[in-house]
Amino acid sequence: MCSLHFAKSESEDLDALAEKALRQIEDKKYDAESKDLGIMKIGIAFKGKKAAVKSNPL
Repeated sequence: MCSLHFAKSESEDLDALAEKALRQIEDKKYDAESKDLGIMKIGIAFKGKKAAVKSNPL
């Protein structure tokens, strides 16, 4: 099981934005109901055809 958060930006650094997306999963507790399931959190940022992906270790 995984929790994804996507972010699109025209101006921010993609790596920093992917980290920000990952932190938002924690801050907003999007994974609150499934914490005991060993969920993988993934933050994805993109601009056009470029993307950055950050995840937490299981």
